[in-house]
Amino acid sequence: MIRITRLIPTSLFKKKGSSAEIAVTETNGKKDDLVSKNKGKKKLRKQLLIGGAAALVLAIAGFMILKPGGDAQQIARTDVATIAQKDLIKSVNINGNVASATHASVNSTSTAQVKEIYVKVGDQVHAGQPLAKLDETTVANQIKAQETSLQTTQATSGQQIASARQAYAHSAEQLNKGLNSAVNSAQTAQTTASENYNKAVAAYERLRDSRLRGLNETQLAQEAALNGARNNLQNAEMAYAQAVQGKSDASYSAYDDNYSTISESVKINELEKQRKLTSDPIKQAEIDQQIETLRATVRGKEQSQAERRRQYKQAENQVETARKGVASAKEALNLAERQFQASLAGLDNQVADAQTAVNTAFNAHKDATVGLSAAQLAARQHLQTQATAVSSAQAAAAASTAGIEVQLAQLRGDLAKTTITSPVTGTVTAVNVEVGATPAGPLFVVEDLNRLIVKVNLKEQDVTKITVGIPVTFKTGITDDEEFKGTVALVSPAAVKAQQSSAAAAGGAGAGAAPATSAEVIFPTEINMAVIDPRFRAGASVRAKLITQREDKALTAPREAVITEGDKSYVLVLQPADGDKVRVERLEVTTGLSNDMDIVIKSEKLKEGTQVISYPDKYMEYEGKTVPIVDGPSAKEAPAGGALGL
Repeated sequence: MIRITRLIPTSLFKKKGSSAEIAVTETNGKKDDLVSKNKGKKKLRKQLLIGGAAALVLAIAGFMILKPGGDAQQIARTDVATIAQKDLIKSVNINGNVASATHASVNSTSTAQVKEIYVKVGDQVHAGQPLAKLDETTVANQIKAQETSLQTTQATSGQQIASARQAYAHSAEQLNKGLNSAVNSAQTAQTTASENYNKAVAAYERLRDSRLRGLNETQLAQEAALNGARNNLQNAEMAYAQAVQGKSDASYSAYDDNYSTISESVKINELEKQRKLTSDPIKQAEIDQQIETLRATVRGKEQSQAERRRQYKQAENQVETARKGVASAKEALNLAERQFQASLAGLDNQVADAQTAVNTAFNAHKDATVGLSAAQLAARQHLQTQATAVSSAQAAAAASTAGIEVQLAQLRGDLAKTTITSPVTGTVTAVNVEVGATPAGPLFVVEDLNRLIVKVNLKEQDVTKITVGIPVTFKTGITDDEEFKGTVALVSPAAVKAQQSSAAAAGGAGAGAAPATSAEVIFPTEINMAVIDPRFRAGASVRAKLITQREDKALTAPREAVITEGDKSYVLVLQPADGDKVRVERLEVTTGLSNDMDIVIKSEKLKEGTQVISYPDKYMEYEGKTVPIVDGPSAKEAPAGGALGL
């Protein structure tokens, strides 16, 4: 028996590329004795031979259909897409809530119990309208006590100020009318000393003229020098006395400014305490303004103090200079007296004695003159001291009453707060308090339901894509699939934690977007509605599309229909051919906006209705060939280059 074995590639039954083979055995020639004796086995071999031939025919047929590049190539109809004209958008999709543009949670820091409630949910209220009344008994009693204390303090301070003013007025009157005893005594002494000095000079001159009958030129020069030295000393001592007074004045001015600054600082401290005790933003703003005014005053006085210190230092220098001038003038006078006295003693002792008497009288006159000036300066200094006493009494009164006045202002503010009013005009959407309760948390929520917006919370990865003014489309849970339009009005410049946003929603239904459950970073964002539908309700859920890019009436294809090679993009276009066949051609295109499904493509050879292959990587071998479009499985799951998914 002769056996012939043929190896048939399994590619006829499997995918191209398999190296497995199937052996089919045929028989011919002379019958074997064993076969002739076993008819059953012969019949079996015949059946195998027929079956193998049938399998061979089927495998060849399949090979002809599926062979890449062969005449039997074809495209699955499900892998063909049509170029369509669409309005393509790219958006950030996010959930949020309808909210009122004006939303106010009404709170109270008072510990007084609620006495009356004037409104209920749904009531329309205007800004400033009373919503509730708290018990004001305690704060009213505290105000009375502080007012009594203030009156007592003011009365005491008033008496002190009046006493200081009276003393000042008396001293000023005495000085102006020449009734100051110290000044008058000094004036009498100065007058007497002046008369004595003039008499001594006259006696000296008579004796000199009768006894000496004139002086020589040297003696006349010495006499003139002596008289000049006397005048210089008197002027120097007067200048010294004036410098001392100037220093005293400068010291007083500096003290007065410093005391005034301290008084202003006391008031600032009291106001700062008052500000910490109030949570009313309007009251805080008023206090801030008062503090800033006082601080400006203090700054001005501090600058004045710097000038006063400069003046005081200058006065100190002037006193020292005047003191040195007095010492120098005394030395000059002593020298002139000795020289002239010696000259006269050589001529006539009586004339010299007369000159000595002149010297003694001059010193007495000089001292009396300086004493008068000192008495006058002392009187003025005393008057200034009494003026300072008036200022000190006024400052002390202001300081003693400042604390009480601050406490009174705080209590009066607390009294005003016993009437709870609405900060805005709108609708009461929540009443969270009962009569007899102590205020805690938001007592009322008032919202302007005529001005609704959409609130959403953007994630970090989306916030850079969103800018104010971009268009938005949204749907609400109330209005089902009906779509509405709007624009982004606000994107928060600062991030918050998601749980912080949740806390904001606790104030009422319209507080904002749905509370987040994680600690992710979010950016609160507001959207203005183009039209406020009467069906909208604060707190309703919203599904919003924030449109970041848009191309209207653009030619689009499925994203998977575009092949990218380097910096170029292509599609496989199906051009009509003979019969029901098409010709596969590669076409370079320019791509544009895309979303998860479609992409904009541009080419002069494209038009609406042009057919392209959805999965071109599966049909690359078809480029330039004419093939039919058939009903069959998609090649989507097939390896690249394998059609029909096989």
